[in-house]
Amino acid sequence: MQYEVVAEIFSRIARYYDVMNHLFSLNRDCYWRRCAAARTGLRAGDRVLDVCCGTGMFSLELAKLTGKEGRVTGLDFSREMLAVAKGKMERHPLGKTVFLQPGDAMRMEFADGSFPVVVSAFGLRNLPDIENGLREMVRVLESGGRLVILELGKPQGRFWESLYRFYLEVMLPRLGNAAAGSGSPYCWLPESLRRFPTPEVFCRMMTETGLENVERQMLTGGIANVFWGNKRVG
Repeated sequence: MQYEVVAEIFSRIARYYDVMNHLFSLNRDCYWRRCAAARTGLRAGDRVLDVCCGTGMFSLELAKLTGKEGRVTGLDFSREMLAVAKGKMERHPLGKTVFLQPGDAMRMEFADGSFPVVVSAFGLRNLPDIENGLREMVRVLESGGRLVILELGKPQGRFWESLYRFYLEVMLPRLGNAAAGSGSPYCWLPESLRRFPTPEVFCRMMTETGLENVERQMLTGGIANVFWGNKRVG
């Protein structure tokens, strides 16, 4: 799907995005974000870049770790999603530590090595070129810094995979159309998952783009995965 179309879809459903994610994941998305945040190694006072931050759900999870002395920078291409995130930050005690800005994840306006930690949750598979998007995240990561990626996958086992595919390709689009109208992101979610590399291939891709000590944590039987690694020094 073209980048502009993806941007239009997310802009249109920004107000409902959080509720729909909680509903369609049976609220497991909150648990997945906590698991991903735990892999960042963030401590109070640290800085982190959240790429494709959307409505700021993951940014706030990170802010709980960096605290009032830290700084979370949230980047997203949808101004409507950022508007929702801004309202959320204004209501949250740690919201003042989260700095939101519009930007293209494929061409970020940050210097090389700008951040000690870079993360992205459910955003990388929406980029027009996954490998180049990953390379851009590594570029803005400082030498030795940690990259953490949270993405959807598919469960292990033929039975559970078949059941998940039915839910993903038949039920979810219908529910998405009912909740957000035709063309909701849940109608093309199966397509975005099909084009995303397998966990093994993605780990290899991370290594090839300049990361080392690459690892993966499977969540909820493989429905989601956390990947992390450190930028090679030198």
